[in-house]
Amino acid sequence: MLNLGIRGSITITDSDHIEVSNINRQFLFREKHLRKPKSSTAAAAAIIQMNPYLRDHIIARLDKIHDSTEHIYTDLFFEAQDIITNALDNVPARRYVDKRCVNAPKLLLESGTLGPKGHVQFIIPFQTEQYGSSNDPVKEGDIPNCTLKMFPEETFHSVLRRQQTFKRRIKLFKNKPNSFEDCIKWARGKFQKYFVNDINQLMYTYLEDAKTKDGNLIWTMPKRPPKPIQFDLENETHQQFVSTFAFLRAKMFGLETNKDSRTKSYRQQVAKQANLITFPEWQPSEEKKKSISDKVKEQGQKEEAEDNESNQNQSTQEETQQLFKQFRSLLPINLQSDEFEKDNDQNGHIDFIHSFGNLRAANYKLETMDWLTVKIKAWTNCSCFSYYCCSCWFINNKINQDIKKMSQFQI
Repeated sequence: MLNLGIRGSITITDSDHIEVSNINRQFLFREKHLRKPKSSTAAAAAIIQMNPYLRDHIIARLDKIHDSTEHIYTDLFFEAQDIITNALDNVPARRYVDKRCVNAPKLLLESGTLGPKGHVQFIIPFQTEQYGSSNDPVKEGDIPNCTLKMFPEETFHSVLRRQQTFKRRIKLFKNKPNSFEDCIKWARGKFQKYFVNDINQLMYTYLEDAKTKDGNLIWTMPKRPPKPIQFDLENETHQQFVSTFAFLRAKMFGLETNKDSRTKSYRQQVAKQANLITFPEWQPSEEKKKSISDKVKEQGQKEEAEDNESNQNQSTQEETQQLFKQFRSLLPINLQSDEFEKDNDQNGHIDFIHSFGNLRAANYKLETMDWLTVKIKAWTNCSCFSYYCCSCWFINNKINQDIKKMSQFQI
C-alpha cells in the first residue's frame, strides 16, 4: 500500500490524539509522540521509517468521517480513490464508510479487533456482501439490559451499565446551569435519584417477599434486594461522584472548572456544598411501578439482541444531534459533548464510572472495585489495530487470493 502511494497519494484521517495506551499496540508511535495527532504522526513515521519516497504523497487530516464532514469527503472524493481501508472502533462508523464505498462504488478493506479476536473483510460493491448486510450473532453470556439496570449480580454489571450510558448521560440536557454551583446542585440531585429514590421505587414495586407468577421468590440469588444509601459528605466515593459529575456537566456547558478538581481537598469542598442541598421526602409512584413491571415482563419474553444496544445508542446520538440543532438558536452557549476516553485521567470519565459503579455496588451489597480495575475493564471496548497487524500472517493466504480477485475487478 505504501509503495503504491508513490504513484498517487494516500489520504489518512483521524481526529484522535496519541495516548499512553497506544504506544504498546501501535508500532508507529513512541513516548515522545504523546498528545500529538495520530494521523500526522503516523504519516511522518511512515515517511521516515518505511519509505522516504512517500514524501509529498501522504495527506494527513484530523476530520471524522460522518454526515457532518460530507462537504470535505464528498462523493467526488470517494470516487477519486482506488481503495478505502478502515481502522475504526465502532459499528456505526463502519456502516457509514461501507455505505459511502458502495455508493461510490469503491473497494473497502474492513478490519477490526476486540480482545483476542479479529477480522478482515474485503468488500467489493455489488459482488460481495456489504459490511452492513449482516450482524454478528448474539454472544453467549451477554448480560440482559434488565440485569444491568435493575438487578446487577456483580460489581462489573454496575460498571458496564455506566460505561454503556456514558455518552447519553453527559450529552442529554434539560436545564442550563449558570454557575458551577448549579452543576453541584444538579449532581447532588442525580445522587438522590439514582441511589435513593430509584432504589425505593424498585423495592416498592418488588417487595422483599414478592413472588413470580410461578410462586418463586423474586429476590433469590443472584438477584439481591437493594437498599438506598444516604449522602455522606465524609464518604470519599460520594465526594468523587458529586464533584466529578458536576465537573462533567460544567465542561458540557462551557463553564469554568477547577484545575484541582481531582484533589481530595477539592472534592471535600464540593461535598460540603452538596450536603447543604435538601430534597422532599420520597413518595411512591404507581405509574413508575407499572413501567418497571412492564420492562421486566418484556425482558422475560424476549432477550435483546447484541446490536440492539448499539442501535439504541446510535438512535440516542442522532436524537441528541437534533436537539442541538433545535436549541442552538435559543441557547447563548456552545454545548460541548464529551466522547468517552479512558486514557486521559484528568477528564473525569473513569472517575465518574468508578464512583457510580461502586455506589451501585453499595446499593446491592456487592464488593467495590478499585479505580485501576475499572480502567482495565473499560479497556475491553478498545480496538487494538496492532493486533490486526500481528495476526495478518494467519489470514495471509486469504488476502492474497482476494487481491487476485481485486485485480480483475472493474466497475
